[in-house]
Order: sequence, then structure tokens, then C-alpha cells
Amino acid sequence: MLSYACKHLSRNVKTTVITLFSFLCVLAVISSVQQSAQSRQQSLISMAEAIEVRGNVTDVSGYVSNGLNMDSYYALQFLDEEKPLARYVKDVWVKGIFDGIVLLPLQDGKFMEIGDCTLLTLTSDNADESIRFGQGIKYEENVDDSIWLTDENVCAVSLDLMQNAVPGEDGSLYLHLNAEFVRQSDMRVKTLTLSFRIIGTTDDVSSSVIAPFFAVLQACEAEKAPYALDSLSFAIMDNSQLEMFRHMAKTFFVDAKATETKGGFSMVLKDARYLKLTREAEKNLAVMQLLQPILYLCALGAGVMLVVMQMRSRKKEMAVIRSLGAGRFRVMAQSILEYALICLPVTLFALLVWRELSPMTVLGVWLAFMAGALCTIVRFSMIPLVKQIRELEE
Repeated sequence: MLSYACKHLSRNVKTTVITLFSFLCVLAVISSVQQSAQSRQQSLISMAEAIEVRGNVTDVSGYVSNGLNMDSYYALQFLDEEKPLARYVKDVWVKGIFDGIVLLPLQDGKFMEIGDCTLLTLTSDNADESIRFGQGIKYEENVDDSIWLTDENVCAVSLDLMQNAVPGEDGSLYLHLNAEFVRQSDMRVKTLTLSFRIIGTTDDVSSSVIAPFFAVLQACEAEKAPYALDSLSFAIMDNSQLEMFRHMAKTFFVDAKATETKGGFSMVLKDARYLKLTREAEKNLAVMQLLQPILYLCALGAGVMLVVMQMRSRKKEMAVIRSLGAGRFRVMAQSILEYALICLPVTLFALLVWRELSPMTVLGVWLAFMAGALCTIVRFSMIPLVKQIRELEE
């Protein structure tokens, strides 16, 4: 049976080539559509990953800067690695603003008040707009902005405060001040005396002292002083975990979209562009899933069409074979084997050349094509021999 099928294919080169080319065209169309959809989807995913989703924590009135007065507990949810929200975020920008008074040390270990100042506690120099959009901070040698994520008692001061700096035992310049920390619930004020080593200067003329968030927090915790913050913003580390982050954040923050907010803090995520791109990616995926069965139907139709045309031209041959004693099953199996031999090399070629087509896709197209051929072959094979002979005589 196999040798006869090979001889028939070699004698009917034109028919074989047409079948090969048709099946190849079906696979090429499927490959082109699937590659285009996958390329578009990958492009959208790459664009979505390139967009940095940022967020802010606000109070109920919508303020995101001065006047927020958020407890340090909420900031630690983003900064402490052991807290649940910290694993989802990066580039956390925290700022606290406190009233202070610059001190000058005296001989007897006491201090003399010199003038007012503002204490800024930061986790990054980008947390304050006047620093970010101004001249920035001029650091000492071997010091950079990573210092703000430590708990070292260091600071950067405005130039007008440098005259109040005093040398320490290690030869560095220090600035001493009293800072006031207010508890919002009962407006209780606690004053702490803080000493910072100066590691940089800023061109700001507002008598500001910039210190690491963790250093001041540590001092407040040691003295049991309240520690309120004025702003907190962040960036999501992995956009694919955005929904998980939303779910976790609901435990600590009020939904910013709620129409009625009685208390607490809200969180606003600037994710409109990211959501737009992900929705487009989902639409592309839906289109690709819709086209898959349609393309299989095209393969099925191609199989039916080709076999119908060829089986009509082989009625005489089939009648002769059956009159010589061959049964319907043998004729049917003979025809199916021929088309399987034609499609097999094309299937192997597709697996090697079109890498974007999965083996299951190629197998699905082959099965659809063979199913169409099988239906047609069975239909022609079921025609009675007497009817075939009469048709030939006519």
C-alpha cells in the first residue's frame, strides 16, 4: 500500500505539488497571523513594563505635602523589609517637616538657643521639591544620596546655618538643635535635643536642616516621642503585582475613589497609562484566541476542497481498483495515506522554520487538514461500485 501511494504521488507530480503548496499556504497564513499577534502583545507588555507606576499617600482632604501629619507607622509599611507592602515598592520618598531651634553648646555642657530652623527628614533628596528642582545637595567626598536611607546622625544644612556649626572631637562639624514633635490626637509636644554631623550643604536660604528619616525616627522611638510625616510617595517595583499590592494596601489605607471618606489616609496610584496598555494586550490576546479556531476551519476547508477536486478526477481509477477486488476500506486507506505522506514533510518543515508556531498548533492544523480530507475520501468511497461504473459509461 505504501509503495503504491509513493508511485501514485510520483506519477501525479502536479497534483502533489498543488497539495503541498496549499497546505504550506495555510500554515504560512496561520504563522503570519499568530506572529503578528504575539509581536503586538509582546510589544505592549514591554511598553507596560517600561511605565513606572507611581503612587502617593494623601490625607482625607487630598493634601500630599505639608499638613499631612501621617504617623511613622504607615511609612514603615513601605520602608521596613519585614512589612507586607515593602516587597512591592521601590524608590520610597518620605518627608517629615518639624520646627526646630538651633543650639550653641556652652562650657558647662548646656546649650544656648540661637535661632529658628526647619528640620527635614527624608529617605531621598528627591522627596523635597526645593532640593530636587534646585541646586541639590553638595556632599562631602565619599558621601552620596544613599546616606538618607541609613540611621546615621548626619545632616545637610543651608549655607546660612554653617556659621552655627561647631567642631567635634573627630574634627568634623556638628550642628545641634531642638526639634518639636507633636502628637495630633491631643496636640502634645515633645522636644528632643539632636546632634548631627554635617556631610553636605544646600543653597536653600530657609534655615533648613536635612537629616535621614531613620535617624530621627530612632531618636523618637528611644524617647517615646510622636513622629508624624508630611508626605509619602513611591513607585511599584513590578507592574504585574499591581493588583496584589492594591489588595494588601486596603488593610492600611482608605480607597481614594471612595465617595465618602470619614477618616484615615488614602492612596492614589497613577496607573492610567499602564492599565490602558494592559487592556490593549488583553484585547490582542482575545483576538488571537478567536482567530485560532477560524484558522483551523480554513485548514479543514482547504483539505475538503483539494480532495474533492482530486477525487473527482480519480473516479475511474477507484472504480477499476474496486472492480479488481479491492474493498472500500483499502481504497479509503490508500487515499488517506497519500495525503498523510504529502502533509508530513510540510508539517516537519513548519516545526523547523516557524518557531513561533507551537508543535500543538502545527499538529492541530495537520489534523484539521486531514479531517477535511478524511470526510471527503469517506464520502467518495461510500459510492457503490455500480454507480461509479455507470457514471464512467455516461
